[in-house]
Amino acid sequence: MKKFLIKPIIATIAITLFACSGEGTASSPENETSETESSSSAKNSSDSSKGSSSSENSKGYSSSSQGKSSSSGKSTSGSSSSAKSSSSAASSTSEFSYTIQNDGMLLNLKTMKLTDRRDGQTYDVELRSDSTLHMIQPLNYETPDSRCYNNLPDNCKRYGRLYTWLDVTQTKSLSCTATQKICPQGWTISANGTNGYYGGYFEGGENYRGIGKVQLYWGTQPLSTMVVNKNCDENIEYKKFCKDSSDCNFDSYYWYTDALYVHCYYPQKIKIPDSVKIQTTYTVPNYAIADITQEYSGEYGEIIDERDGNIYKTVKIGTQTWMAENLKFAIDSSWCYDRNCNSNEYLGRYYRWEPANGLPERYSKDSVQWPIQGVCPTGWHIPTLEEWDTLFSYILEQTNGQFISKAIMTTQSWGSVEQAGYNTFGFNLVPSGYLYHYYSSGILGGKSYGGAAANVMLMISDRRDSTVYVEPPREESEPYYYKASSSTRDYPNIRCVLGKGNYGVYPQQSEKDEGN
Repeated sequence: MKKFLIKPIIATIAITLFACSGEGTASSPENETSETESSSSAKNSSDSSKGSSSSENSKGYSSSSQGKSSSSGKSTSGSSSSAKSSSSAASSTSEFSYTIQNDGMLLNLKTMKLTDRRDGQTYDVELRSDSTLHMIQPLNYETPDSRCYNNLPDNCKRYGRLYTWLDVTQTKSLSCTATQKICPQGWTISANGTNGYYGGYFEGGENYRGIGKVQLYWGTQPLSTMVVNKNCDENIEYKKFCKDSSDCNFDSYYWYTDALYVHCYYPQKIKIPDSVKIQTTYTVPNYAIADITQEYSGEYGEIIDERDGNIYKTVKIGTQTWMAENLKFAIDSSWCYDRNCNSNEYLGRYYRWEPANGLPERYSKDSVQWPIQGVCPTGWHIPTLEEWDTLFSYILEQTNGQFISKAIMTTQSWGSVEQAGYNTFGFNLVPSGYLYHYYSSGILGGKSYGGAAANVMLMISDRRDSTVYVEPPREESEPYYYKASSSTRDYPNIRCVLGKGNYGVYPQQSEKDEGN
């Protein structure tokens, strides 16, 4: 684990705080503890340190981080008279204050903690060699467009929140004069964040990548004077920390639509006299990466669809029971990949939303009773958005918030990736593609097939005609998936979930035409 030693203030003489500007208000310290208490606290802090790595602060004292932040820097009973003596001997200096505050933040140098007054969250801080204070944890201030890795709130508590560049500047468009507004008042961003969290990132509004491998922070650099720099993209920079050198072999450029972490620092200099030592410890947590590589070896159930005789494997995942393969029940508005059911029906059929749900072309969603059986067998139904969320939440719980897609994807090849996933839970998600209907005439009657051997699109039966969509994985990333309202032009596959539903659809002789 990456460890820092952050030094609390053991004030044996007065300490001088120099500020570059008038931002923030300082409050004088109080006489709080005896020398015995201070010594005992410092000893306890020292005893809690184990194998911490070191760096130099502005006065050459060793600093590192480990364990939860502990305060050992309370004033001794002799501090007051010492401070007065120091003050009279150096009238050009001001008396040291343990607190710096403004409307947006409270910085306590005795506990080495920052309170963000916007939401009440606290962060540990460290004094670096350039005499600036830095937050150790990545920022976790919620904004409308920020996100947690894999959309799991616990990941924000672990790693902080992911922000796009527009979120950092709190603007709606790129601007050469935009300032960073995401940090607490008086603080600003720096790409030189804390190494050791490895919280991954969110790539281009698409997929989460790099959990347990990389940590990326936004930063800025001087604006280019080049005339072509109209979007100010040269002003944006980032810094990547990697757990292993092999983890840095992908992506050398990040765009402002990517979501990275934010590190904040206090640019006003904190000057510490040579005789003052700082010693508090903090540990960067080592969040274990879940092992999902073992393919499911549990029991599968079986269901026979009485309507057409098809047999499906089923699997229990958490509190739910799902079909472990795509539905193949034929209706008029269903198709096999490339219009070839003899060769491709094993992938499942693609369904148009209204007929699959047993609903007419025109209907009132306010009058529909969910869940809907539709084309699923009796006793089963098309999953709602809530039921998909239940599945994904369970998988995230089992994988420590790190994996969804790889844990439910088949072990077979998927696109250019030799092994798509690990099928950890027996869901066996296959790259079955989808059918797209475009509103014009064409060779295929206005329909085209896409994504087989690469993508999969699965139906959500809810107030919106929605889908769960999963794109191909890459070796180092969690595959891209999302749940979204879908155009009726997309005809997805269906995975049925156990439970009674409404509006059952039953076969007609004409619906068994092999041309569908």
